[in-house]
Amino acid sequence: MVKRINEEGNYHCVYINVESAQTARNDVARGMLAILSKLKTAGKVLAQKPFDVDYQAILAENGSDSSLAAALRNICENLGKPLVLFIDEIDALANHAT
Repeated sequence: MVKRINEEGNYHCVYINVESAQTARNDVARGMLAILSKLKTAGKVLAQKPFDVDYQAILAENGSDSSLAAALRNICENLGKPLVLFIDEIDALANHAT
């Protein structure tokens, strides 16, 4: 699906799997950094500079709760085309405490 959307040329499309953020458990900042790292890696497939930003700085400036939104806003403002983002395994981040 990602390949097809990118080939059509109307959008930039990336896929990230955020399951690795689950290892951060209750450390939201660490989990967010893992997600932002996945976003940066996914952007390399497109060879688009807007994905190559300092995510540590975004996290420090915006905090754990707003970092993903800030990073995506930064990317989208500089892409030139709309972004389609597929996020897989987001349910892995849910708190399953009993």
